[in-house]
Amino acid sequence: KLNSIKNLKKNKYQHEYVLNNGVSLILKDFKPEKGRYSNKIMLHAYRPIIKDHLLKKYSYELLALPNIMKHAGAGTWNKFQIEAFLAKTSIPFGVNPYANVREIGFKASFNLKDLELVLQLIYLYYTKFELKDEVLKDWSYITEQKLLRQGARSQFLEFVQRKMDFGDNCKNGSDTDKIELKNIIALHDLLMDKPHQWTFIFSGDFKGKKIVPVINTYLGSLPNNSLDSLVMGSPTIEPKVKKYSKQVYIQTKEKMLNAHLRQKFVLNVGESISLKEEMESYLLAKIIETKLKKLRFENKRAVYLALSSNEINLHKNQIILNIDVSVGQSDLNLIRKDLELIIEDLQQNNLEHNLYKKLIVDNLPAKFSNSTLNKDIIKSLYRYNRYNLTPPNDEEIRDRINQIENQSSKELARRYLNTANLINFVATNSNDL
Repeated sequence: KLNSIKNLKKNKYQHEYVLNNGVSLILKDFKPEKGRYSNKIMLHAYRPIIKDHLLKKYSYELLALPNIMKHAGAGTWNKFQIEAFLAKTSIPFGVNPYANVREIGFKASFNLKDLELVLQLIYLYYTKFELKDEVLKDWSYITEQKLLRQGARSQFLEFVQRKMDFGDNCKNGSDTDKIELKNIIALHDLLMDKPHQWTFIFSGDFKGKKIVPVINTYLGSLPNNSLDSLVMGSPTIEPKVKKYSKQVYIQTKEKMLNAHLRQKFVLNVGESISLKEEMESYLLAKIIETKLKKLRFENKRAVYLALSSNEINLHKNQIILNIDVSVGQSDLNLIRKDLELIIEDLQQNNLEHNLYKKLIVDNLPAKFSNSTLNKDIIKSLYRYNRYNLTPPNDEEIRDRINQIENQSSKELARRYLNTANLINFVATNSNDL
C-alpha cells in the first residue's frame, strides 16, 4: 500500500511535498538552459549527520561507506550484474552515494525514462544493504591498488581534507584492512534511517504532477527503524579533542619527485556567510594566482603546479583561501619564503587598478550570475533547503560587485589572508624542514 502525500507547499523557487513517512520532496520543473545536463533530471538527496560526536570515532568508515555500498551491489544483484544492466541506460555509473562529516546522501543525473530505476536503486541501497566478508575484503584489495596508482599529490590532498574535517580523528587512507564488517553494517543502518530527516531534490524538464506518484511509490515507502545509537565494535582510532596544528608535515615512505604544499587561510565568519564575502574570496584567489606566476618565470623555482582557490564551508561558516604548490624537493623552503613575501605584498600594496578592475569584470559576473543551467539550479536548491540561503537576484549581484570595485585589494588580503589563521600542510621526503 502506497503512502500518501501529507501536504504540499509552493513558493517561487520550488514545489515542496512532504510524504507520509516524513521525507521532504523538493521539485523544480523548468526548461534548463542549454548545457551538459539540459536534457537530464538531476537528483541531490541528503540527510544531515546529527550525532557527529559518535561518527567521528569512525571517520574512515564514514568516508568509505558510499564506495562499499556500491561495491556490495543492491538487493540480490552484485555490482557486476548492476554494471552490466546499467550500461544500456542513461545512468551507466549508477546512483552515487556520498558521505562527509556534515551529511550522507545520493546524487544522480538521468533521463526521465530511467526515473523509476534510480528510485529502485536508492530504495535497495537504503533498505537491502547486504555486505559479506569476502566482498569487504575484495573492496579493501581494490582500494589499496587504486591508492598505489594514485599520484602522491592526490593522496596528499585527500589527507588534508580528512584532517580539516576530523582533526586528530584522522587516519591514513590506506588502512582499509582495519575496517570491520559489523561497523560498516551498523553505520549504514544508523544513517539509512529516519525518513523525516531526508530531503530529496529533483530539478529538470519534467511535469511534477506526473512524477510525484512514481517518486512516492519508493521514497514514501522508506522505513523508519528508529535507531538512536551505534552498536559497533572498537573504533578505528581513539577519539581526541579536535584541533588544527599550524604546521602539519607528512613524510612519505616512497621517494617523491616533488614536494607538495597546501596553505589554508581559515577565516571563521561566525554569522552566515554573505554573497559579498563569497565574491571577495573568489576574487582574491584569482588575484593570488596572478602573483604565483612569478614563482617559475621570475624566481626561477622548480614549480610544477601553482594554484589558488577559495572554499565556502557553510556547515562551519568558514571561508578558506587555498594556495597549492608542487615543487622540486630542493626548492621547498625557498618557495615557502616566496609565498610569505607574496602574502606580505598583497597585504601592504594594492593591485594595479586596471588589473584589479579586469579581474572583477572577467570573473565575478560569470561566476555569480543567475544561471539557469541545470547543475547550477540543483546547487542553488541545495543551498536554499540545507542552509536557508535565498538565491540572490540580479540587482543584488550587481550591487555587491559595485561594492567590491570600490574596495582596495589590500583590504581583501588583510581580512582573508591573516597569517594567524594559516595552516601549512607539507608532504616531502626531506628532513630539512
